[in-house]
Amino acid sequence: MPYRQTTDHDYWIDDVNSPDYNKWVTYEGDPKERWNSFEKLRIPAYKYAVVINYNVTNIEPGKGSAIFLHIWQGPNKGTSGCTAVSEENMLKILKWLDPNKKPIIIQGTQSWINSLTK
Repeated sequence: MPYRQTTDHDYWIDDVNSPDYNKWVTYEGDPKERWNSFEKLRIPAYKYAVVINYNVTNIEPGKGSAIFLHIWQGPNKGTSGCTAVSEENMLKILKWLDPNKKPIIIQGTQSWINSLTK
């Protein structure tokens, strides 16, 4: 997988009123003065992460932003719309992912996922 390392100045913008909405932006100023809502990207949960390709082309403000596959904070900890796995599983996934094969992420109950293969 091609990758990009974060810096202390990297943010994902989820301010629906910003032209930067649902984009990775590097900014060295005070982000609170530029955006109403953002996520700092250099955090432990994003040590290894994959951007889910949702609402990143023809971006529609309010449709959803900052959706990632990343490291969980624990097996019983939720996210705010992302998918999170252990660091061990994240590393396995990163080694397996091949962008040339156009991977997709599907989430649902086990019975629903099993029904897709019938």
